[in-house]
Amino acid sequence: MKKLILLLAIPVALNNYFQAQNWQLLIPSTSYDGSKLWLSSSAFDRNNGKIYSLYKNQLGNKFYEFNINANSVAEISNQNGPNELYVFTFDPIHSKIIAVRSGTDMVYSISSSGGFWSNQGSGSYDAYHYGANLYFNQSNNSIGFLGGYGVYMANNAVWENDGTQWTEILPNNSNCDNATPPRRTGFNATLGNPNSTEVFFSSSQGNCSGNQMEQSCALGTGWASDIGVWCWLKDLWKYDYQANLFTQILPPNHSSYVEEGDLTYDYVNNIFYLLGGSVPSPVYNPGYNPNFSSNVLRYRVGIDNGFVPMNVGGIAPSVTAVSNMGAHNAYFDANQNRIIWIRFDGVYSINLSGAGLEEESSRTLTIAPNPSNSECTITVNSNLIGERFIISDASGKIVLDSKIASESTTINVAKFSKGFYTITIDGMVPQRQALIIN
Repeated sequence: MKKLILLLAIPVALNNYFQAQNWQLLIPSTSYDGSKLWLSSSAFDRNNGKIYSLYKNQLGNKFYEFNINANSVAEISNQNGPNELYVFTFDPIHSKIIAVRSGTDMVYSISSSGGFWSNQGSGSYDAYHYGANLYFNQSNNSIGFLGGYGVYMANNAVWENDGTQWTEILPNNSNCDNATPPRRTGFNATLGNPNSTEVFFSSSQGNCSGNQMEQSCALGTGWASDIGVWCWLKDLWKYDYQANLFTQILPPNHSSYVEEGDLTYDYVNNIFYLLGGSVPSPVYNPGYNPNFSSNVLRYRVGIDNGFVPMNVGGIAPSVTAVSNMGAHNAYFDANQNRIIWIRFDGVYSINLSGAGLEEESSRTLTIAPNPSNSECTITVNSNLIGERFIISDASGKIVLDSKIASESTTINVAKFSKGFYTITIDGMVPQRQALIIN
């Protein structure tokens, strides 16, 4: 069922809410070693505003905590760990980092405040799932991963470890339809709503069969390797790890993908963003080294047909060659309504106040009075009567769960703290509207 999403904003000052989107340097590159960054889309303590970087291989060891509330970086002590840990996630229930070398390998964990690594779950050497991002399954307290690459094959299987052993949840599938994503070498992933059981992923290189030795791409644009031609997938998917279901949001080879960038998801407003990116080469060229841009694209689900350019003011991060970029990743910070972009040359943010709210004429609902300091009335079409609606705060916590009783529903907003809220009403394409409480 499609949903209608309505944004409530309760800022201190009206002019702060409608300010333009601008780049801001939060943490300079002098505060950390950019050559020893290694990031994960799911290693984000969203309640406390802390993003973790774990660089741990035979060449070095750096465990960083980026505190985006305090704009600071701390190096975290970690001892007795294995030589190689390449993928990791954050467990918000136990406040720890969980990591593996690759795929179904041995699982290790450490407190997010540091200390000693300990064994978290059994496993064995895995050469088939490099590049598969970990996620934490809050519904069963397990970790899982999707896809990955090894021995000339890409995957779309799903595996989970419950602290005892790895179990294959979904096997590899070559159907390549609107319920089965193409198999891919890695996952440009991002977290969903913290109260949901969803993760999102976008694009990367792959194909339906998973075979790297294919010499052409049946899905559209090619992305050459040294022995074959992958597809530049240019798609967008949701995976529900409780229902074990994939949902296609944008199909492969979507025309709105002009660069392969970093994905993040504003779950408050149902908006996807792609930060930066470059264009893969369809012909194998070991010397190919394109620039990685600082462009920003956004996709407002239900409003846009795909990703479109977004104007961002201020001084943007530098455009640099792909070979110089190192590790980089984007995150959505709901508590301060902004995007965070961690790179070798600094930690940047984009304020999202007012972003995506300019489609006034397309809305099929009204809110009055606006501004308000006590109550507001939502007026909707009659076909929504009886539908469930919820109000959740910026962290995803539900503060009201009710039903639409008539075409006009009055809500007491005076009892809510100042901040951003989301009203979700079943039955319509997502739309957004701002309400200001003064």
